[in-house]
Amino acid sequence: LIVAYEFSIRLPRSGEQLLEFYRGIDHVDYDLLKTIQEFVRGFEVEEVPLWQWEKAILQGYRVFRVLRDNNGGKVTLDMINRELCCQVQA
Repeated sequence: LIVAYEFSIRLPRSGEQLLEFYRGIDHVDYDLLKTIQEFVRGFEVEEVPLWQWEKAILQGYRVFRVLRDNNGGKVTLDMINRELCCQVQA
């Protein structure tokens, strides 16, 4: 639900360009992060701080772009360092 909402607000309105899945963007709009915080109230993840939501969104879109641009790859999650990584086939 969060991804669907976040993606839908990224869709262009007339005369606007679609942001390239956060390419070149190093932050997520604060109002969006606050809305996500409201969505998850009452669930286990409600304790996740906004900076972690932002990091997850930016990393997720970065990996998505790599997978899309390279027709696939291998996604790994480093739970200790909280990093989402992607390896493409050579």
